[in-house]
Amino acid sequence: MTDDAVLVGLPLFVRNIKARTGIDMASYSENQVRRRLAGMVRRAGVGDLSAYWAVLRADEAKLQDFVDRFTINVSEFFRDAKLFAQLREYLEEMRRTGRVQRLWSAGCSVGAEPYTLSIMTLEMRTGPGTVIEATDLDEGALAKARRGVYHRDQLRQVEPGLLSKYFTPAGEELHQVGPQVQERVRFRQLDLLRGPYPTDCDVALCRNVVIYFTQEAKAQVFAAIARSLRPGGLLFIGATERVPNPEAIGLQSVVPFFYRKPGPDVEPPGRHSWGPNRERKVQ
Repeated sequence: MTDDAVLVGLPLFVRNIKARTGIDMASYSENQVRRRLAGMVRRAGVGDLSAYWAVLRADEAKLQDFVDRFTINVSEFFRDAKLFAQLREYLEEMRRTGRVQRLWSAGCSVGAEPYTLSIMTLEMRTGPGTVIEATDLDEGALAKARRGVYHRDQLRQVEPGLLSKYFTPAGEELHQVGPQVQERVRFRQLDLLRGPYPTDCDVALCRNVVIYFTQEAKAQVFAAIARSLRPGGLLFIGATERVPNPEAIGLQSVVPFFYRKPGPDVEPPGRHSWGPNRERKVQ
């Protein structure tokens, strides 16, 4: 059976999913939605979306599994290690010239990213006032994040010294993140297409979250994140992403994948290590 036959009734299915889960599939790339849904229908062993919706509506566990699969929860600590090293440099600069107190991990998945930020700020000794807000649409992912137990494959980028300092063994090939790391992180559910967003953030990470969104939805999200940053705040995105026309939403490109929100308390570009004339260490 062709994808077109399997996906008959797609608009109604999209409306039903939005009403039941809050996920607005119309804001995702149509090709991505069609490809993923066709595979899900076939794995469920039914003939089309109407039958698939009947399955999801009747079984809460299967509906949650659909949400987990559709929202894609791929996560590991220090993902793109060179970029996190770059982030560490910027955080140190921000601490010298201002503050690093309120950080936001948007689309935090199962928690590896906000816990990475927590470890970094602990190593920087930013003080007990540092808070990392971690948000995601998927409650199942957030539940795993709150537990804080990870397979060693998710920790492959963690240096041995940090692993022994901030984790304890929790079973075969599993590690539990330590309480000093967890206590800095606040998890809550948030749909980036609906809000409400955090405010007055020093740093926001939105990495590999909007890659399947339409261009209009991406623009909406990046503009809202820009409003969430304080003057001088930093946005860090994924290694395959970019913010189109950042000046239009009040951001300034620093180097690839990093943007900042200028303001009266921030030196102009080129006056310190943030400027565009800085030697690019990340390619």
